[in-house]
Amino acid sequence: MLQNDNFQLFSRNSQLEDQNGVKVNIKGYNYFGFETQVAVVHGLWSRNLESLLDQTYSEGFNAIRIPFSCELALNLTQRQPVNEKNQFVIDYELNPKLKGLSSAEILDYLINAAAARGIVILLDMHRLYGAGNIDPLWYDSNLTENKVIQGWQNMVQRYNQWNVIGVDIKNEPHDEVTWGTGNISSDFNLYCQRTGDIIHQINPKLLIFVEGIHKWKNWDYSCWGESLQGVLENPVTLKIPDKVVYSPHVYGMAVSGMPNNDTENWESRFGYIVTQKLGPAVVIGEWGGDVADYQFIQNFAQWMILNKITDNFHWALNPNTGQAEGLLYSDWITLIRDKLEIIKPVITQPFVFPHIATCSSLIPFMNGTQCQLSCSSGYYSIIFSVFICQPMCTLYYKNSTNTNLKQCVAKCPDAAPFLDGNHCVVKQQNKTIIIIGVSFGVLILSLTIIFVYIIKKKKGKVIKLVYAKPHAIQKPKCNNKKMLKHNIIQLSANQYM
Repeated sequence: MLQNDNFQLFSRNSQLEDQNGVKVNIKGYNYFGFETQVAVVHGLWSRNLESLLDQTYSEGFNAIRIPFSCELALNLTQRQPVNEKNQFVIDYELNPKLKGLSSAEILDYLINAAAARGIVILLDMHRLYGAGNIDPLWYDSNLTENKVIQGWQNMVQRYNQWNVIGVDIKNEPHDEVTWGTGNISSDFNLYCQRTGDIIHQINPKLLIFVEGIHKWKNWDYSCWGESLQGVLENPVTLKIPDKVVYSPHVYGMAVSGMPNNDTENWESRFGYIVTQKLGPAVVIGEWGGDVADYQFIQNFAQWMILNKITDNFHWALNPNTGQAEGLLYSDWITLIRDKLEIIKPVITQPFVFPHIATCSSLIPFMNGTQCQLSCSSGYYSIIFSVFICQPMCTLYYKNSTNTNLKQCVAKCPDAAPFLDGNHCVVKQQNKTIIIIGVSFGVLILSLTIIFVYIIKKKKGKVIKLVYAKPHAIQKPKCNNKKMLKHNIIQLSANQYM
């Protein structure tokens, strides 16, 4: 996996910031499917995955929240995309690069394709089982807390790369979940602290997204995941500071039964974290609705702008969202423009993340200044480095002031130069290197044969190679050398007429 060693985000000053202290604006959407029974994002039966990412990025979206199940996280290497109701979940003619891949490998591909477009990823443990509902607690009798944490460890270890910016610890805790009670079996903020610290042992750069609960002190009922009233007295505190992001879910009447213009409660449940300047950023993890909820969407959008709580992930890209309705119509191609126009003013200038491409071709992405070469040891790697990597990097970046071909770092397993705005990293894969090496060897052999032929021709040892029709050259009766030479040249010329 490709990693930008310098890039990371922080949650402080009531906003997201990059490593340089620059404010980061998130305009995101949810793209679901990995948390369902089919164990892969939906819509691939109708759409090429990369064209979908291109389309949404062109609309200004720079982030995707990807739900998955704990069940999938515990079986990353075994799980395969599953057909549902006798329908294929992936059209491999539209998505040929996904053929034969496991669910985790398709998620690899999605995250890497997003990285190439400067799109960041939030991983969301959405439910325990792919075929189940959203559980109230973060565990059950079968999938204990230890198993759930193991699932998180699997995900964080596999997706330790620059554009995976954070993890959403548990989707929509509700019913018996509590906050600040000290009850180890139900206190959500304590669980987030335990799990967040464990995750940071693997990747200390990740943001830890913490949702709210469903009911506050058994009297204030809200959307699942909305109420963060407990933060004032019992904030989530991690060993690594500035990494907690509070991420409520907010819906209107048609989806949740909550009022469409609930401004007072939006402030008291989570808005106060920003208005009272408690420190962490607030990023809306889910919000949306269908046509019946457009009034809610308009009201909440205006409230976000007014209160400067604009970072958000809209639910969802998928059209098959039931009451919530997605950003695409059911053809998975046409965007719902009315909804996009409502959303657009919330984030007018989405942050431009670095573009670090993946190893899918030999075409270099050319928007950077520094070219760093990564070639591991080995015969084929040396061939690739000397004859392909360096000339290509030098060709594209010969005018760069920061070019340094000696500072090579081996980051990933494929063979292609790409850049992230600052680096051109050559990635390698043994199979690719062997193919390139063999091809290069064949080329060298062919050039050697041609060179030898030319040398012999100049010495008079070879006059003409004939490789058209297999005509027989009859031995001339005359022994005169000049006549022999004339006849052979004339016969060779006739072959091409």
